[in-house]
Amino acid sequence: MKKLFTFFFLLFVGYTQAQVWYFTKSSGTYTPFTGTVNNLAIGTWDDEYIEINLPFTLQLGPVTSTQWFITGYGEIIDDTTNTTSLVIPYSVDMVDRSFFGGNPGQSPIQLQTVGTSPNRISKIEFSNVGLFDGDSSEFVNYQVWIYETSNKIEYHYGPSNFLTPTFAFGGSTGPIVGIANDAAGNGTDDLYILDSIASSPVLVHINDVNNIVEMDDMPLDGMVYIFSKTGNPASAISLNQNQFSVYPNPSNHAVYVSNHSGKQTEYSLYHLTGQWITTTNSSALLHSIDTENLPNGIYWLTLKQDGKITQKKLVVQH
Repeated sequence: MKKLFTFFFLLFVGYTQAQVWYFTKSSGTYTPFTGTVNNLAIGTWDDEYIEINLPFTLQLGPVTSTQWFITGYGEIIDDTTNTTSLVIPYSVDMVDRSFFGGNPGQSPIQLQTVGTSPNRISKIEFSNVGLFDGDSSEFVNYQVWIYETSNKIEYHYGPSNFLTPTFAFGGSTGPIVGIANDAAGNGTDDLYILDSIASSPVLVHINDVNNIVEMDDMPLDGMVYIFSKTGNPASAISLNQNQFSVYPNPSNHAVYVSNHSGKQTEYSLYHLTGQWITTTNSSALLHSIDTENLPNGIYWLTLKQDGKITQKKLVVQH
């Protein structure tokens, strides 16, 4: 029996400073590996748990590690600590294409690190990978790029073939794509997942793994999805901004947020650099945040409600 999707085994561990991710999309020519590579999986593999040893540490939420693993669903996961974080480039049950017949080793998974410290990039390539629940003619090619200094993570998509409709995604229209951290102290997950069509995806913040979303179709050859810790907060907006009013702005002693919905909302304040300052929760129609002791500058107020997120720019000026 194939194992259940990894998301259902996430550990729910408190974490008081959630890591915010931002998303942008680009495009380029997909270039398969050449030169020296480290073979991670070659042969008739299926449901493997493939170890990756990075030459530098990757921080995902509360996890900082050089040792990661590729699951049978193509996720890159750390479970060596008492928490779990995931890189999710293409959540689909994967196999070597020899599973459908022919010689083994048709779908190698390889690691290649380029550049010099402290600006190295470790790239993991999934070549000609088959889909266990799909047709023998279906396959994907993609790479995961992990950046040493910035902890930026990119998904580069190459040639693929899918039937329409396909059964590879268990009845869904497309894969789950994004990054998942453990919870921010509330017993639920902290997931940044792409929604909508692959050519113009929207980043959605989700607090509950049971409300996970999938893409409407598959990323095509040449698409590049970029996740980073800093960026344009507008790329992460999925909550209706008109539900909230923030004043005064600039703020001196305090800032007030009118929550027109009256729903439970998480308010997190970050410096423009991304440094977390405080998080509070309230369902009050009027919520106040103390800014009296904050240095003058520009801040981002992140509001999370019903698994969705929006952000407001706030100026503190005494």
